[in-house]
Amino acid sequence: MKYLFIAAIALLSLQSCKDFIATNISGKSPVLILPQSLDTIGTNPVQFKWDKMDGATKYRLQIATPSFSNITAYVLDTIISTTEFTMTLDTLAYELNLTAMNAGYTSNTLGPVKFWVGTTSSGPVTTTSVVLTSPVAASYKNAAFNRSFSWNGITGGTGYSFVLVKGTSFSGGQQIYASPLPALNTSQIQVPAANFPFDNDQYFWGVKAWTASGDLPYVTGSFFIDTIVPATPTFTSPTNNSTTSLASNPGALAFSWTYTPGSGVADSPVRSIIELSLSQTFNTFYKQDTVAVGILTKSYTLPANIYYWRVRNIDDAGNFSLPPVSPAPNYFTLTITP
Repeated sequence: MKYLFIAAIALLSLQSCKDFIATNISGKSPVLILPQSLDTIGTNPVQFKWDKMDGATKYRLQIATPSFSNITAYVLDTIISTTEFTMTLDTLAYELNLTAMNAGYTSNTLGPVKFWVGTTSSGPVTTTSVVLTSPVAASYKNAAFNRSFSWNGITGGTGYSFVLVKGTSFSGGQQIYASPLPALNTSQIQVPAANFPFDNDQYFWGVKAWTASGDLPYVTGSFFIDTIVPATPTFTSPTNNSTTSLASNPGALAFSWTYTPGSGVADSPVRSIIELSLSQTFNTFYKQDTVAVGILTKSYTLPANIYYWRVRNIDDAGNFSLPPVSPAPNYFTLTITP
């Protein structure tokens, strides 16, 4: 009985540690950006891209041909720490599965998602217009952007020309880079660092295809560069070192904060990350959540204890607000008494 009791305590401790360290993502599903279901892809390497899942630290990408129910080749089964992956694939039909993971949990698996490379369900790909793939239209990039651009080419294309413009339109903006002639023989390019200013502004890029009979019109897309760090939140409730009685507040306790939005040309939408801990050093989290854009409050039902809480902002470009500093005002304590 003594050993059974010790084993039960150890099991509960392990579960408790897992809850502190990792966010429970078991009920979430990944969101795939590229390729979409039943997409046909005419160029290589093939780009795979998905949304970052809050709480996930890595992703498992699996690819089989022609399908997981009728496998002739298990093409890929890998763990990726980013949200992008490229791979050269043969002209075949494929299916993919995508699963998010962290130290303690695994999300729902997205898939199987069917797509074709160089062929469709009815025959070879016949593409007549360039398709821009990355950066995604109207997306935000920060100073970590690698200045890489990619697109899907056309059937019969002999080369491509690339132009990058800063401003409010492709035709009326300031051209800052154009690929040298002769035309590119690939479907991707990395703009030299000397030609990319990383100004906080809107950018347009265009690609046109060259064929044996001449050049086609530019296909254009836009994105934003945002390198400005969001403002650090200001706490409003509960106040620092406040004490709340469970008897007078039997329901959920609301945490709220404010911050000053930016006013620049390319300020991306801002979300807040709220963190509660039983430790002033925040080496583990009791609660950790990301709230939607424009939401400045989060409620929790908490047992009696002393809590520390903080809030950081992150924008869609991936910029974090400055971290809270100790001591107050950015570290707050809350004592809840029975």
